[in-house]
Amino acid sequence: MATEIRSEAKENGKENEAAKKERLFFDIFNKYEPTELEKNILNNARDVKIMADREKRIIEASLKFEHLVQKELLHRTEQKLCEAYNLASVDLKPIYEKELFCENYFREIIAEANKRSLNTCFLKDADITFENNNTKININLAHGGADYLENPAQFIKLLRDIIASEFGFTAEIELGACLRSIKMTSATKKIRAWR
Repeated sequence: MATEIRSEAKENGKENEAAKKERLFFDIFNKYEPTELEKNILNNARDVKIMADREKRIIEASLKFEHLVQKELLHRTEQKLCEAYNLASVDLKPIYEKELFCENYFREIIAEANKRSLNTCFLKDADITFENNNTKININLAHGGADYLENPAQFIKLLRDIIASEFGFTAEIELGACLRSIKMTSATKKIRAWR
């Protein structure tokens, strides 16, 4: 009889573990009243993993999604969770299948980079192209700053890190100057030489 109770307890323990793993995002963060959109998207996340630092009042949550999610929704939810739980910061980190990475989502990568760095201003008017099934990204800057973004600012590393954390691969990112920028530089040199 003791064996039966132990095995029954083990089975119930496994069920409890499975139930914990299957908890919805807003079952965990139940102090916050989400919008229907937030609820529909975030409660569909699977494999939700949460790390918290009580002393620093910081929460990081990784969430696997089957579909791409706009950063605006994630960033807004982070802010609202900070307010609801009186936290210093919340960082919602989406995880996707590699095949979902596409040109259209790159603006979301830039939005995430903008949250971490002010250097996204260098990308204004940039010509961005994709090659090799979207694993190579060419960024031709319209207003210069390539040396700064690559070296002291480590901005290209930041973009690679964001893509790697969300899609599980390291993108090849190259910076260059736009053709019109090169033409303007040549024209400026000719004018200076003429003087």
